Amino acid sequence: MTNRFAFLACMALATASPIAAQASGPDIQTQEAHWARAFNAGDMDHVVELYDADAWLVIPGAAPVTGKAAIKVALAQMAAHVTKMDLRTQSVQALGADILVENGVASFETDDGAANPKRSNYQVLWKRDRQGHWRIIRDVVSPL
Repeated sequence: MTNRFAFLACMALATASPIAAQASGPDIQTQEAHWARAFNAGDMDHVVELYDADAWLVIPGAAPVTGKAAIKVALAQMAAHVTKMDLRTQSVQALGADILVENGVASFETDDGAANPKRSNYQVLWKRDRQGHWRIIRDVVSPL
């Protein structure tokens, strides 16, 4: 009898992650749309609101940065050369009740005179804070 309950509990946990990810997927897509709108408007204050205080940002050609202040500086430097950013979520997967991993593709235009748009893959780890808001704890960008 105990084995049956353990099996049922394991099955419930195994199926909860996809359900949680499906339910949170639209929330994350809304957050990503907010990120892109604020970035495209040059409003880095609103962009960094989505990051946890101890978040990491890893972008190509730069050392990883930690914390909202450093992330704000790094994103402002990027925004100085990016004229438009578009984010497309490809998948959202729950890693637990309060952690999600999002994979997506960023398309962006730059002022460097090169062919546009350019594309990069990204992976973002989101953590739900005590108030129930999703915050970015890791943001890793990889060029295609």
